Amino acid sequence: MLHVLFRAKRKDNGKWVQGFYVEKALQANSLVAEHAIQQAGCYPVEIEIDTLGQYRQDVKAFDGDWIMAETNKIPTQRIEGFLDFQDMECVIEQNDNAFPVCSFAVIDRLTIKVTGKNIYDNPELRSS
Repeated sequence: MLHVLFRAKRKDNGKWVQGFYVEKALQANSLVAEHAIQQAGCYPVEIEIDTLGQYRQDVKAFDGDWIMAETNKIPTQRIEGFLDFQDMECVIEQNDNAFPVCSFAVIDRLTIKVTGKNIYDNPELRSS
């Protein structure tokens, strides 16, 4: 069975948690969380919904992670931005007015590097 992995910040302490996304989940404290992440064998924990991001297996990154890559077009172009799912398509959003969104259709997958930064812990990346 295929499970989709998500990541989000916990509402109670702001730490990252990974697992399965659930809505209206009964927590250990008997309260219902509108949005939660659940790990196998654990009660769900309430999350900050605006930090929720899906894992992309082929990129090995979550929504909001900052990545660098090159295009597969000639001449190649260096792309840098955050991973985002838009209308069922994966894109890289950049801080470039001339080229703000890059589709994964033009990305050379062998050149992708996940930097370890994300737009939630580093909000300045959204507008730098």
